[in-house]
Amino acid sequence: MHELFANQSDSPNIMDVLARLPTGQVAMSMSESKRARKVAVCVSGHLRTFILPGVHSALAKHAVQVDGVSVDTYIVGHLGQYAATASAKTGMGFQDSHASALGNAQSPEIQSAINYAGLNTKKTHISMGDCPALQAAWQAGGVTGRSCRPNGNFMQMMWLDECVRMVRTSGVAYDLIVRTRPDMGVFQPVDYNALPLNQVSFMPKDGFPLGAFRADYFFAMPM
Repeated sequence: MHELFANQSDSPNIMDVLARLPTGQVAMSMSESKRARKVAVCVSGHLRTFILPGVHSALAKHAVQVDGVSVDTYIVGHLGQYAATASAKTGMGFQDSHASALGNAQSPEIQSAINYAGLNTKKTHISMGDCPALQAAWQAGGVTGRSCRPNGNFMQMMWLDECVRMVRTSGVAYDLIVRTRPDMGVFQPVDYNALPLNQVSFMPKDGFPLGAFRADYFFAMPM
């Protein structure tokens, strides 16, 4: 789902929301500035091609096993098929042929992917990704005062929120949270030390005019 809330007048784009957050002032001692950064990678969304060795291993190689940085992975993955967008429909052949693997959280393919050694997986939450699953996650996490609505954009935001909640309640003090999707390929090392600790870092998204859109499928934000 590349465009969050693009057609929902009451639901802003997640990157627009993050861009409006106040800029924090980061003050670090000399010892803190020299220590290795700690990063949490939040993988959230339908699992889809994440079960392919080349996808999760590339994430491990280029976004987790990074020199000079300590990185853990948190996975909030959804089972079943996803075809809510035109681009997702083009991948239905893959999803059809892997239906048994993508429909069972205990399938060898899913278990092999989420437990891949190089990912340093800290915690996972695998479900159908629907309202009953989200409400169950809220209840388990002590989250109150919310109601679910079966809207794809809303659900994506809420499951990302669940992944961030997992990070924040982990007991580990991270410097950055990186959000990516399970089906995103990472082909070059991420230089976490080059990212600021007082603002959101994101990539421009293809569109016209060029650079006018923000990619919501891979970005980093300070803790």
